[in-house]
Amino acid sequence: MARLLIVDDEQPIADGLAEIVASWNIPHLESVSKVYNADEAIKLMRNTSINILLTDIQMPGMNGLELIRHVADTQEGVKCILLSGYSEFEYARQAIQLHAIEYLLKPVKMNALKEVLKRTAAQWHEEQADSISRQKTVSTLKEHLPTIRERFLFDILYGIRFSKEQYETKLEELELPFGFGSSARLMLIRMEEQFSRYNPHDLGLMEYALYNIVSEVLEWRFHLWHTKDDYGYHVYVLSPYQKRVLEAYGQRSTLAAEQSGKSCKQTLEELGETIRQHVQQFLKGDVSILCSQSALFPQELSSMYETTSAALLQTVGSEKRAGYVQAGNNNGSGGIQTLSMLHEPPSLIHLMQHGNWSGAKEKLLHIFDELDSKWGDSQEHLLEAYHSIYQAYLFIAHKNGRLLAELCGSSLIKTFHANRFLSVQQLKEWSMHTLEQLTDHFAVEETDNKSAIIRKAQSFIQQNLSVDISLQRIAEHVYLHPSSLSKIYRMETGQSITEYIFQVRMNSAEQLLQQTRGKVQDIAVACGYQSTPYFIKVFREYSGMTPQEYRNTVGCDLSHI
Repeated sequence: MARLLIVDDEQPIADGLAEIVASWNIPHLESVSKVYNADEAIKLMRNTSINILLTDIQMPGMNGLELIRHVADTQEGVKCILLSGYSEFEYARQAIQLHAIEYLLKPVKMNALKEVLKRTAAQWHEEQADSISRQKTVSTLKEHLPTIRERFLFDILYGIRFSKEQYETKLEELELPFGFGSSARLMLIRMEEQFSRYNPHDLGLMEYALYNIVSEVLEWRFHLWHTKDDYGYHVYVLSPYQKRVLEAYGQRSTLAAEQSGKSCKQTLEELGETIRQHVQQFLKGDVSILCSQSALFPQELSSMYETTSAALLQTVGSEKRAGYVQAGNNNGSGGIQTLSMLHEPPSLIHLMQHGNWSGAKEKLLHIFDELDSKWGDSQEHLLEAYHSIYQAYLFIAHKNGRLLAELCGSSLIKTFHANRFLSVQQLKEWSMHTLEQLTDHFAVEETDNKSAIIRKAQSFIQQNLSVDISLQRIAEHVYLHPSSLSKIYRMETGQSITEYIFQVRMNSAEQLLQQTRGKVQDIAVACGYQSTPYFIKVFREYSGMTPQEYRNTVGCDLSHI
């Protein structure tokens, strides 16, 4: 709420205006003060927040124009209105230069003054709301910056394209020190079977510890950017520091200088082995590490990721899987090529895993279009498509704790005799029919799962109402990524989690005001507000009354006490 200060050396005028304005009950105007010269105004404004200044021009000592010039130099956001009995143009011109929002002539008409003050208070209130909104946006962005960074890198790796301007804008917003067109490498890390014994919560702690180890080993040599892919691999983008940045690391500069004389491959091999040793020592597990060749950032990251992740997949069951390998970009040669649509992101597994069943169907249609048009006579390409699609179906079924045969029944008879798919059409019919059955089953199950997640999240909020409830904490409680939880909640309920938390807090406040003798400050804390004035402000905006007015109006039911 705005505070108004009236300054006029004629005391009767200042007193009269203050009394009249106070009686108008102007929206968004909280209080009206008055003083009789500029010096008193400056002294008052040093100790009291004033948002609107209504001042006469002609006053002994410092005049009104000098006063608003002083306010403009020392205060921010004060709305100035000049009031004068003189209509000379020079005063109006100076008022405009000083950004006064209104210039009124004495004797001022009360209706005109009232409209000016209403408009000014409304404008101030709107600017404050915008400022608060911007502050909340910045605060939210900072709170969720790691998650947003991870999501952006995930999109890049899976082939989502942006313009150069979009990349540069996004990198600047996310405070990522990567230059468009610069050199970068990918490092993929897979946590091996020793970590499979952990539940989701403990595994999350292990992953956080792994991230700290990798950062500690690499951060003095490379800019780092991290995400986690659909395979559960930890993916790091590495961009070497410039030499002058290395030298800024103080006592590490000698080591950096030693490393600078080695090839990047040698450096990464040694650093990768250091990471493995730290994981074995501190986390009692093992990791496989694979690093790509140099790639242009960000244009070549997606293709380099595809090559590197495919190479890491091939190390399963090999003695080298826990070692460190340099992955090149081997696209093969000759006329025979793979089915590009089959492996082009987003993958069939990725689409089904995220519940995009219509997208999975469209993906299959594109696969079979390419297969029919280019490789309709190739049994090997038919087998390539079959095994990839079958693997995707098995993954989705097993990930959800079911056997594929249970879900699809007799339609799977052919899967045990892949050579019986003698045509693209036969494989297409089986693939589409199986997908339809999976869709019918998991669409219902997914709805039930989402409802359970929402109930669990709401229960957590209600049980922790008196403490700071962040989206991150709620997401950890239901074992979901914060952005996934936020999306599911809004889709299923039609409101954001923030809106639900606010509604629960206000409902709780109403109940406590009606049914207890608790002090307002105690009720504020119980509802999650550490600042009593802020709680009163929020409650008044919600109900139209202060907490005490609400208690007096509704009545306090204490019959149960």
